[in-house]
Amino acid sequence: MILSQGNDCHLAMVDIPNGSQPLKLLPSDFIFAKSMDNYCMIYFRMDGAVKKRLVRITLSRLSELFNTKSIHRCHRSFLVNFEKIIVKEGNAKGFLLRFADTEDCAVISRSALKSVSPYL
Repeated sequence: MILSQGNDCHLAMVDIPNGSQPLKLLPSDFIFAKSMDNYCMIYFRMDGAVKKRLVRITLSRLSELFNTKSIHRCHRSFLVNFEKIIVKEGNAKGFLLRFADTEDCAVISRSALKSVSPYL
């Protein structure tokens, strides 16, 4: 469910279902998510710090909720906000994406490299 606050998509709050305590995020606070079967570890910025939360949602469903130009799937296990990348490492065989204030990183699969290269 997207709770809109005007016409600007950066102001649209995304309500991610999580049992009795949904996670409410602005797309601009979302960093990336890693799939873990029917769960996702979601990395986001809140109160000036990077936080992560395990949520029972598929990566496909999470991708549908974040329907913005900057958030895309780059691997079968990763959904990334390309505006939050600070370093990309690697070559045509594979890229690692690094983000500010976290040691965790995301990868881009070779099959997705062509579709996400305009965002890199």
